[in-house]
Amino acid sequence: MPTGLVHEGEDLIEAVEREVLEETGVRAKFSSLIAVRQAHGFLFGKSDMFFCCGLTLEEGSDISQQLKACEREIAAVQWMPVDQYTQQPYFQKLPAAYHTMMERCAAWAQGRYKGMAGRVFDGSASRPRKDLLLWGEVDDGPAAAAAASLNGDGNGAASSAAAGAGSGDAAAVVSANGALTA
Repeated sequence: MPTGLVHEGEDLIEAVEREVLEETGVRAKFSSLIAVRQAHGFLFGKSDMFFCCGLTLEEGSDISQQLKACEREIAAVQWMPVDQYTQQPYFQKLPAAYHTMMERCAAWAQGRYKGMAGRVFDGSASRPRKDLLLWGEVDDGPAAAAAASLNGDGNGAASSAAAGAGSGDAAAVVSANGALTA
């Protein structure tokens, strides 16, 4: 799995596309944020965030294109079925969080999990800035019914307090799985 660091001033989408190209020679486009792992007490006692992203081949590219390993970073590069990749002994020894992440990667590759889309926007009208926004899809089916049930009003509408009626109020929403987000 190609990995790397985000350069100063570079957004996540640019970084993952660049890292895949540098390490494998494959031109690919960001498609989805699949998972995020946050670790505390990492190198030098710092926290670390690992973003697992799904990419698709850039238009005009195909799977038969020549793969080229970055010799200073990886030993070899090859295409392989997702199941074969996730069953390698290396991954079997990793903590449970990585198994969950690999399950999401496999589900994304099989079209069973969408993850989060992303796009860079102009971030400010008063000064130059780029903002990266990552988002999931709206689910008006079972999740909406579950939210209505959790809200107790039968229609899923949040109360004015939960919706943050005034400016500066924090909005809190209970999701269909019962998690509180603010």
